[in-house]
Amino acid sequence: MAETRKKLFILAGDMVGYSESVFRNPETGVRNLVTSRNAFVKALKANGGRIVSTPGDFVLAAFESASDAAVASIAAQSALLENRLQDSRWRVGIAFGEVFEIDGDIYGHAVNVASRIQGVAAPGQILMSDDVVRRFPDGFSVVTESIGSKRLKNISESVHVYCVVSSKPDEYSSDFVGDIQQYRENIVKPIVEIQPFEPQDDSQSARFVASSLQDEIHLVLARLTNSISVRDTTAVARGKPHYVLRSSISARGQHLRIMPRLISVSDGATIWAERYDYDLRDSFDAQDQIASEVVSALQLALTDGEQAQIWKRGTRSGLAWETFQRGHDEERRYTREGHRRAKEFYSSALAMDPTYLCALVAFGFCYLDEVRLGWAENDEKAIHEAELLYERASRIDAGHSDVLALLAFLRFLQRKPQEAQRAMDDAVAVAGHSPEIVGYQGALMDLLGNYPAAIRAYNRAASLSHHVSPWISANLALSNLAVGRAKEAELICREVVASHPGYVRAWLALTVALMRQDKVSEALRAASRVLDLDPKFTVTEWSHGRPFADEALLAAFARDMEKAGLPS
Repeated sequence: MAETRKKLFILAGDMVGYSESVFRNPETGVRNLVTSRNAFVKALKANGGRIVSTPGDFVLAAFESASDAAVASIAAQSALLENRLQDSRWRVGIAFGEVFEIDGDIYGHAVNVASRIQGVAAPGQILMSDDVVRRFPDGFSVVTESIGSKRLKNISESVHVYCVVSSKPDEYSSDFVGDIQQYRENIVKPIVEIQPFEPQDDSQSARFVASSLQDEIHLVLARLTNSISVRDTTAVARGKPHYVLRSSISARGQHLRIMPRLISVSDGATIWAERYDYDLRDSFDAQDQIASEVVSALQLALTDGEQAQIWKRGTRSGLAWETFQRGHDEERRYTREGHRRAKEFYSSALAMDPTYLCALVAFGFCYLDEVRLGWAENDEKAIHEAELLYERASRIDAGHSDVLALLAFLRFLQRKPQEAQRAMDDAVAVAGHSPEIVGYQGALMDLLGNYPAAIRAYNRAASLSHHVSPWISANLALSNLAVGRAKEAELICREVVASHPGYVRAWLALTVALMRQDKVSEALRAASRVLDLDPKFTVTEWSHGRPFADEALLAAFARDMEKAGLPS
C-alpha cells in the first residue's frame, strides 16, 4: 500500500437534482449525468486537474495551485453553458490542506471541507475556503466575494467562504451565482396537500384528535395565502402538490401519540417528521402546538429556510406566534393596506408577548419600509417609531441577526451608510444561512448603489431555500434592470406574478422591463395592473423612497413608468 502526504487544493463537484431527475425519468437522468460529467471532467483535466474519482453524480479532483483550481472550476462551469447543458447544473467547493494519498485515492480534512462547501453552494456556483483565496498569486484575474463564515456539517471550526463572481476584475457575470432558469423554477409558490390524518386504532380519542388536528392545521396554513398554497385531498386536482402532509395518531389508555410527516411529491422523500407524546390527563393543547410546529416545519422546508425556526423560538405563546405569522404574510403583499394590517397584527402579537423579539423587528421594518416606499405620512416620525422598536429589541438581544438587519436599514435612512454596512455585515456573519438575512443584504446593496453585489446576494438567498420569497424575486428583477438586463427581469417578474398575482412590486418591475424591450402594449397592461392593486400609486411617491442611489438611474425608471401610463 503506497502512502504519501502532501498539501493540495481539492475540488469537489456535485450535480444538482440528479436523484430527482432519475426518479422522474431514469434514462434521461442518467444520460444527462454522463454527458455533463464528461464535459465537466474534461475541462478540469485541461486546466491542470487530476481526477481522483467520479462516483455517480460526484467528482473529486486535486490541483497543485490555487489559481489552477479556480481557473479549472470556471472552465468546467463554462463548458456546461457552452454545450447548452444548463439543465445539468453542478455545485463546486474548493479547499486547501494536507491530504493522504493511498493507492491513487486521497483522504483528509481538505477533502471533507471541499465536499461540505459545495453542499452550501447554489446551482452553478463556485465556493472556496479563505485559505484557497489567500494563495492566489498577485494580480490574479479571478474575482471573489466573501459570503461570511459557515458552520459546516461535521467540521468542528467555522470556515470563511468566498464565492467566484467573475473571471475578470472589470466584468460582472451571474454564471457562477446560480442560473436564472433554476431561480425561476423556485419562484413558484409551494402547494401543500393535507391528507386525512389516520387514527391507528378505533378509540374515540384518536378519531377526535385526527379530525380536529387536521382542521386546525388547515386553518392556520390557509391564512398564509401569500406564502403557501394549501389544499385538501379533494382540491388537489386544481394543481399538482409539491408536498404532502400526513399524520398517524394512536391512543393507548391515557397516552396519545401523534406522528406527522411532510413528504416531497417529486421523489417521495420525507423532509420532516416528528413524534409527539401526550398524557390526556394533563392539559391538552396538541392542536395549537402541532399546528405551530408543522407550520414552522413547512416554512423551514419551503419558504424562508431557518428563519422560520428563529421566529418560532421568539415566543412561547402559540397565539402570539400565529398572529405574527399572519402579519408577516400581510406585509409580503407589498400594498399600503397590507402594511397597515401587518402593523395591527404585530401590535397584537406584542400585546400578547411584549418580549417577542421578531415581532418587534418586523414592526420596526414596517415603519422603515413605509419611508422607503413613500407611504409614510411623516418620515421623521416613522423613523423615530422604528428606532424605539429597535431599542426594545436590542435590549432583548442586540446580537440577533434580525435586530442587526433592522439596525442596518435604520442607520441607512438616518444617512449613516457606513454604520448601515457594518450592521449588515454583522447580521450576515451571524446568520449567513438565512435566506431572509442574505436577502436583506441584497436590498441594502441596492440602496447603496452596488447592483451586481445585490444580484449576487439575492441569488445566494434563493439557493438557501427550496422556494424563493416574492420580495427577493421582485428585488432581483429591479436589480437586473439597474444593470441593463431587461429580459432577465421580465422572465423573473412573469414567474412571480404567475404565483403571486397580487404582488405590486413585481408588476412594477415588469412594466419597466417591458418598456425597455419596446413591448409597449404589454407594458401598458402591466402598468394598469399596478394601478388596480394600488390606486394611489404615483411615480413621485415611488421615487421619494430613493430605491436607487444613482439619480440618472432613478430618473430613467421614472420615465419608463410614466411612458407606460403610471401617474407622475
